[in-house]
Amino acid sequence: MRRPILAASLIVIAACRPGARGPAPPRAEFILEAGDSSFWVRSGPDGLRVRGAPMRLARLDGAFYELYVADDDHSYSDAIISGQRLYRRDLRQGDSVAIFEDTTIASIADWYRREHPGDVPLGPDEDLPEEPHVNASSELVPLAQFGRFLSARYTVDLEVNGSEE
Repeated sequence: MRRPILAASLIVIAACRPGARGPAPPRAEFILEAGDSSFWVRSGPDGLRVRGAPMRLARLDGAFYELYVADDDHSYSDAIISGQRLYRRDLRQGDSVAIFEDTTIASIADWYRREHPGDVPLGPDEDLPEEPHVNASSELVPLAQFGRFLSARYTVDLEVNGSEE
């Protein structure tokens, strides 16, 4: 009973050794986008290599750009105020530029700062309040590119609890 399993295992191992795969794949290099991820595929005499990343690609004037969303936190000791920005990064040069700034969340942060001058902004490593007086957040999701235009879903939630007296 063990001999057929052993023989089958040896055949599989022999088939996996270098040089037993047949001819090398043709030379090719391309980027494949699938949902919110992109895959850089390269093939040639050295074999097939695939690198994946959770990013969205856009093509503008013959160049490829990565589109990514980054959090933009404006929280205080008694307020969670968090928005998002959309950036475009040039894949060749690595330069990034903001293409959407969340002015709604920035306006809420300005209002909170004026109304609560004694409250100081939280640092990047400080914990958020458990029961904040103000809780404002937004979400930005790039959907599709149409030529020079990008469609996106943008939602904002705002909750103000109780009075301050």
